[in-house]
Amino acid sequence: MLRADPWRRTTRQRRADAQAVMRQLVAIRRRHRITQETVADRLATTRDVVSRWETCARQPRLGDLLGYVHAIGARITIVETPARPA
Repeated sequence: MLRADPWRRTTRQRRADAQAVMRQLVAIRRRHRITQETVADRLATTRDVVSRWETCARQPRLGDLLGYVHAIGARITIVETPARPA
């Protein structure tokens, strides 16, 4: 029997991960009392686009995600995980 590769993520798992991250970012935005409109203005986009990102109806490009994070006064920290076994 083949063992599942723990490093391989299904589409559903990746979507769930993205939703969890966005929930955390939205919580930060709300704690800072920043509206979607304000985020949109800071990113030169529309409130509808920001709403779609926050509801995971659309995934932002990496640059847009980093801009969103900056616009809400947050920071992303990269944590190295153990190396993938050969």
